[in-house]
Amino acid sequence: APARRELAAALELATGADADLAVVAHFQAGSALLETFRCCHAERLLRRAQELARRDGFDGLLHPAVALQALAHLRRGRWDEAEAAAAWVLERPTPTPTARVWATLVRALLQVRRGEDGPRESLEELVELTEGSPRIAVVVAVSAALAEAALARGDEEAARAEAERSYERVVAEGSPWHAARLAYWVWRAGGEPRLSADARGPYALQVRGEPRR
Repeated sequence: APARRELAAALELATGADADLAVVAHFQAGSALLETFRCCHAERLLRRAQELARRDGFDGLLHPAVALQALAHLRRGRWDEAEAAAAWVLERPTPTPTARVWATLVRALLQVRRGEDGPRESLEELVELTEGSPRIAVVVAVSAALAEAALARGDEEAARAEAERSYERVVAEGSPWHAARLAYWVWRAGGEPRLSADARGPYALQVRGEPRR
């Protein structure tokens, strides 16, 4: 709650400031909310970021805002909308690196979940784009995608390995939310995940046997 109040205050200040600051504020707030799956609120902020970016010609923020909107659509089960938004980003002549990463992630996960041929190419591109990334959210998203893809083709051992590959780093950086996400994929692949007492969020609840919550 304190963090959300700070975000709201920042947005209020940014709206009356320079146009680029307003776009950045809405984008960053939407991105932060999306990391913890607060998709409805995140979508509203990302839509506003897109409106401001289009109005003032900030393609550098328009592209990643649309890419994250695609991810929000995917997480809410709107596959057609997710596909359209991701395709729009990837069809740009020069999409920003951040936008390309998230749009490629969405495309790869759609291919996996639809049982389509060819997700391997998208996943390989995703790994290449994110190799060495310092952002823990990106590292976790890629590991989770690779684990999900392995599980979809019936390779539980590979799924566990992918989920465990980044687990120690995530725990070391003090991110119980993200650690729970990787623990979930270890659990789905038949492993015994290490879930810390402070782990929270939907993934932690499912691992603990409380999916209704």
